[in-house]
Amino acid sequence: MQLQFEQVTHTYRLEGRVVPSVTSILDPLLELEGIPADVLEAARALGTHVHLACDLLVRDQLDWASLDPALRPYVEGEMNFHADTGFVVTASELRVASRKLGCAGTLDLAGLLNGSPCINDRKTSTVMPPTVGPQTAAYEALYRETRNGRARKRFCLQLGPQFPRGYKLH
Repeated sequence: MQLQFEQVTHTYRLEGRVVPSVTSILDPLLELEGIPADVLEAARALGTHVHLACDLLVRDQLDWASLDPALRPYVEGEMNFHADTGFVVTASELRVASRKLGCAGTLDLAGLLNGSPCINDRKTSTVMPPTVGPQTAAYEALYRETRNGRARKRFCLQLGPQFPRGYKLH
């Protein structure tokens, strides 16, 4: 399966054909009306930066000295999650797709939790969005098709300073 991703336009191409992302398909489920554009943009930017920092963390490439202090509690939450649970990362920020479903996306984490294969989707929002269940279900299906794998458990790893250890696993 040939999957390409264009970072600037956030465009996925599956075997040369543009396909929608999982998040764009699920966007109508979000109720964002009335939230100021600058607030949404700040939340999006925070999520993007946390994902990048956490990806560097799990790849053991994070330079803590250069980390923006605003990101630190989120990255420490990710680190605590791994330390507390023994989570073993098998893939991070993995592009996945489905010919059958005609869509693609980027899976945050795949790995082993208590010896069981699973996928984790990171969230930095204080309120859990209604798209989490459908999003993780889609990523799990795309992962199975991309990797010819077996079914995996699905989790959401909510990161933030509001939690005692910086994370909550849903």
